[in-house]
Amino acid sequence: MKDEKYISTISMISEHLDQFIGKKVEITGFVFRERDFPANQFVVARFGVTCCIADANVYGMLVKGENAAKLKDNTWIKVTGTIHQTTYRQSIIPVIEQPAIETIEVPDQPYVYEEY
Repeated sequence: MKDEKYISTISMISEHLDQFIGKKVEITGFVFRERDFPANQFVVARFGVTCCIADANVYGMLVKGENAAKLKDNTWIKVTGTIHQTTYRQSIIPVIEQPAIETIEVPDQPYVYEEY
């Protein structure tokens, strides 16, 4: 997933999930967890900016895996795996299950920007 198309790609996968199930994906970001996540899941996330950094929101994809609990929040990673679907808070969302995870350095540009 390219940084330039990060937000639009995440949106497209979420909106047309049935067309992406079974497809391979590679995504980079930081480990982000909601309070209600079990130990085996996190979001590989980026802060997306629409106008300015003050309006930044988290964009990313849910990841489930055996080694997820070992990763600390805010660690930068590259995740490679296959897209599946799951339910979270009564919504069907994409998830990468049992992925390959590699720790990486923080990129020069950690934010991604919405295209117009």
